[in-house]
Amino acid sequence: MRNRNKSRISILALLTLVLLLAIPAGAQDAMNEFVIGVSETVVTLDMGVRSPSLAHKQVAYAIYEPLLRLGTDGSINPALASDWTMSEDRLTITLNLREGVAFHDGSPLDADTVVWNINSARDPEFGDGALPDYGRIASVEALDALTVQITMSAPDANILPALAAGSDSRALIMSRAAFEALGADEYAFNPSGTGAFKLASWEPGVELVLERNEAYWGESSGNADRVAFRVILDASAATLNYQSGDVHAMFSISAPELPLLEAVPGTVSGAVARGVNVLALNQHRPPFDNIHNRRAVMYAIDVEPVIALVYGGLAQPARGITPPNSFAFSEESPPRIARDLDAARAELAAAGNPDGFEFEVSVVAQPFRIQVLEIMQASLAEVGIGLVIQANERARHIAALREDTDIAEAGFVQILAALSAPEAYLGRFAGCGANIKIVGYCMDEYEALVAALPGIFDSAERVAHVREMNEVAWRDTISVPYLYPQIPYVYRGDIIEDFALNGYGLLDWTNFTVVGG
Repeated sequence: MRNRNKSRISILALLTLVLLLAIPAGAQDAMNEFVIGVSETVVTLDMGVRSPSLAHKQVAYAIYEPLLRLGTDGSINPALASDWTMSEDRLTITLNLREGVAFHDGSPLDADTVVWNINSARDPEFGDGALPDYGRIASVEALDALTVQITMSAPDANILPALAAGSDSRALIMSRAAFEALGADEYAFNPSGTGAFKLASWEPGVELVLERNEAYWGESSGNADRVAFRVILDASAATLNYQSGDVHAMFSISAPELPLLEAVPGTVSGAVARGVNVLALNQHRPPFDNIHNRRAVMYAIDVEPVIALVYGGLAQPARGITPPNSFAFSEESPPRIARDLDAARAELAAAGNPDGFEFEVSVVAQPFRIQVLEIMQASLAEVGIGLVIQANERARHIAALREDTDIAEAGFVQILAALSAPEAYLGRFAGCGANIKIVGYCMDEYEALVAALPGIFDSAERVAHVREMNEVAWRDTISVPYLYPQIPYVYRGDIIEDFALNGYGLLDWTNFTVVGG
């Protein structure tokens, strides 16, 4: 586990569309500035730590940059590396770094810094532990001041997306000079990257402000000078702030608040389909070490009231862990399981507990998450299954999911990320090396599929292989994916232009324009 403990709180699932931003109608004279209302805060910007939310990711990808960059079409493009080559045997990747790029602290980007970043990400004692995407890297060396050579232990079709930080923000490049001068704990609050924006001020739990990096090496056609992420925990208070013009964009809005926000003049609203909600079941111990108990929960949960009451209709029932925003998603397979109480009772009987059982679910104490579990409580009770809600601080909830399997029998998981590798969603839950260790699904058949994947470079073959993995995971009911959410957002469309999403589904910070700025 991480040797730099700072409690995590995340910035809100501010996700994808933190793109659609704005400034007040009576905007500041000196700067083009806008404010985003968020319901949580960021606790660390040390990239040795896994991003706990898309909101955290939005800030991280403004401050830091990867070696390669994902295009909106899924292509791999130059970023801090101006070009690269891969040997015919696919075991050697040579990266040529851009000349003259500096970190926010003034230190230069060079090959030694990149080698340190990659090796740190491979180190199980660094931050949150070794980055799985780098698991097949055998060695990294600096050939000269601006050339890095990576040697692979075996070919890996995912290594270029991994270097592009497509699935994990820990592949973003930090300033080694700043990290070593400040130490891990201090650096976490004083980050230094090469991105288009840098940290201006930060009061955890209140507000985080980014400002334009005037020394940015890349092209930038936008005119925004500052962006503030203002923490407003209460949904009603956030709505009042938006109505008054103090906040200019909001995301992950609760269904009752959305019509009030849409009524504000100049507002544009919408929703983005992104990710999957999963009830992660702890197979390390009873009751979910028994597949029949897992299937009983799957059959008994009624997802329709969750979609109607919590999401205001902005979601669809799940048919597997791989969501529609992944190109490996299939409308045909695996099948969506309809609610079937008779089937649930039959599974309980097969498990040897026909009268049901009780289990605890760890969840971050946020109203919408609690509401989801309360609806599940009612539907599961119809077959005698008792769901006990264990509301935890984020740090304890993360520990329940990733470290201590004795904390709870299940965990509330919402993945709102746009992950580049089609197998990345499955990799969070399934397999011996899964990120969410509470699940504990480690079977030879599935591991053989995982082991074969890095050697499959053809896209169509890769998708077919991932779909087979998804079907095996669904057959074994490793957990219960129950819906694919759509994330509602509002923003002041009368005062923002040229906004766009980048290949990570995040705001293209460099090009949006504040009208009148």
